Amino acid sequence: MRLKHGARKWPPWLLLATAVVITAVVYWPGLTGGWVFDDYPNIVDNGAIHITPGHSTLGAWVNSAISSPSSFLHRPLASLTFSLNCELGGLKKIFMAKPVQKSMDAEMANLDTAKQLLEGA
Repeated sequence: MRLKHGARKWPPWLLLATAVVITAVVYWPGLTGGWVFDDYPNIVDNGAIHITPGHSTLGAWVNSAISSPSSFLHRPLASLTFSLNCELGGLKKIFMAKPVQKSMDAEMANLDTAKQLLEGA
């Protein structure tokens, strides 16, 4: 597909920057959400993923990888990322929160706003 002569081509860095800004705007309300659904057994009540900087050993990481009670597969990648988040920032919701319904409603409003902005451009 060829561009018409005189048609503007957006620079890749501008497209990337726009995507990053829209993503941040859409997900920002979810950062203050509470723990929901399976967060309690998999994150809050799962002591194996609460790795602190002073207690970071290979054994602790292996234990955290297989500590999820959610299924027989134990979700090792998810558990490891929860552990990494916990080690870097603790259980602060800003690092590990999932959106609750109010935040999800705000995200939908943000998506509508972004859609209107993009359609108007």
